[in-house]
Amino acid sequence: MRKILLKQKYKIILFVLLSLVVGGIDISFALIIQLFISSIENNDLFIFQLSVVLFVFFILSNYFMTYWLIRLQSIIQKKIHIEMKRRLMNFCLYTDFENIQKVSIGEKINYFEYYMDVYEQYYLNNVWEFIANIFILIIGMVYLLSVSTLITILVLGLGMLSLILPIILGKIVNDMVDKNSKLNSEFLSKIKEILTGMEVIRGYRLEKQFSDEFTQKLVTLEEHTQALGITNGKLNQLSALFQYTIIILCLIISGAGVIVGKVNLGQLVAVTQVSNMLIMPMQQIGIAVLEIKGSKSIREKLDNLLEYGRKFKYLENYNKKIETLELKNVSLNGDDGRKILDNVTLTFNDRKKYAIIGENGSGKSTLFQVILGIRKNYSGNIFVNGEGLKGRIIADISFLPQESAIFGKNLSENILLGREDLREKLDEILRRVNISECFFNNKRMSEIACESMSGGEKRKINIARTLISNSSLVLMDEFENTLDNETKIMIQDYILEQGKLIICITHSSDEEFLNKMDEIIYLKDGKVVSKSEYEARMSVGVKNNDSSKSGEAI
Repeated sequence: MRKILLKQKYKIILFVLLSLVVGGIDISFALIIQLFISSIENNDLFIFQLSVVLFVFFILSNYFMTYWLIRLQSIIQKKIHIEMKRRLMNFCLYTDFENIQKVSIGEKINYFEYYMDVYEQYYLNNVWEFIANIFILIIGMVYLLSVSTLITILVLGLGMLSLILPIILGKIVNDMVDKNSKLNSEFLSKIKEILTGMEVIRGYRLEKQFSDEFTQKLVTLEEHTQALGITNGKLNQLSALFQYTIIILCLIISGAGVIVGKVNLGQLVAVTQVSNMLIMPMQQIGIAVLEIKGSKSIREKLDNLLEYGRKFKYLENYNKKIETLELKNVSLNGDDGRKILDNVTLTFNDRKKYAIIGENGSGKSTLFQVILGIRKNYSGNIFVNGEGLKGRIIADISFLPQESAIFGKNLSENILLGREDLREKLDEILRRVNISECFFNNKRMSEIACESMSGGEKRKINIARTLISNSSLVLMDEFENTLDNETKIMIQDYILEQGKLIICITHSSDEEFLNKMDEIIYLKDGKVVSKSEYEARMSVGVKNNDSSKSGEAI
């Protein structure tokens, strides 16, 4: 975060200088009042006229300098926001897949919402307030020192106490802000859970149950947010108490000075005005210190995310056409120590078609993630055309994920994803995967409402996106999911026609399609096994399930 601020160092220096000028202009108001009252006391017409001119100058200079200060602050904040949010997105896009999978969608959204709000409201805004108010405070103290040392010491002493108090109590706010972040993340996750599971919720008539769960999360969050607000209010009021004590004591001391003849009336009014003007800066500085301390935990977490977003490196692309793809002794462990892939050795050759079959949890999708370079913490080696792939990712590849992804673009944009050189193939691919372009009417998918699209419609768009590519290697994870039989047969035929290396994960029992594949690979518990061993293990599993069911029946 410090490095992001340093990028704006010249603008920040200019902001500091402008704050100094604005602070001087603000305090000059009290001096002009002193001059104005003195001119009335002494019946000095020239000084009276001069003070009127200075009042006009004050109004104009205060307006324009404050305007440029606010404008400069907004420019700095815009640049900081862009850089921070860019780095946050880089963290989400480039951090290790294993790490990002542990973070819920609600927490990821929280990075851009609550974390950024805390950073801006509790830290950045308070930094600007601190800079602006510290100069008013310093210049005001210099003026008070010229009038009365006692008043200056009094104001300085109580002011320091009002600043130390927030530092001592800041941990209370920090812990509450940190807890609020967790509650906000849980709240966002609950919203996503409900919105994505709406069909199931309604189908099982669970509306009241999920409404109650949502309300519970909402009430817990709002109650804690309220408690945080009340705590902040109490601490701010405590800080304000010191400020009002200051102005009352300043009035008493300067008033006594007038009575004994050591302070004139103009100075009394000026001291009162300056003391009054110092209340807000001191209170703001106290609040700023309190909230900066209170945001420490969130800022440290944000710092870690931003630092990763700065240091990430694009892996080098392997750009050559794929002739052979070899996996040698590839293993990968899950967080629980279980082997997701166990010593997998496979060879795939150009223009061949491969089917990978295995029950759920056998490691099929993880195998694809390793080939794609998404999962990097594997042991063993991957070779493309005989060259090791460590530190590089295959560029000449196209991938169909198990879950269909639709973006807020129109149909053609969703399929092409910026690959305009493939546009001439668009009509052909729409026909071959049984998509009617008229149905979508060239609207953006966000306008169609993605949730209203059927699973089959989404799947066909994803398949079209995969097969339109000129890539020499195509990975397809359960392409037949949610497809009607007519479309499935059309796509099977199209896959078999392709003169490229295609690897399909499938649960298909369509023997005619499987028999046309060049090789069928069986995975069981992360290991490559023979067909006979796979069928034997599966039959044992079925028998065990039947036995447990019989036991339950008994």
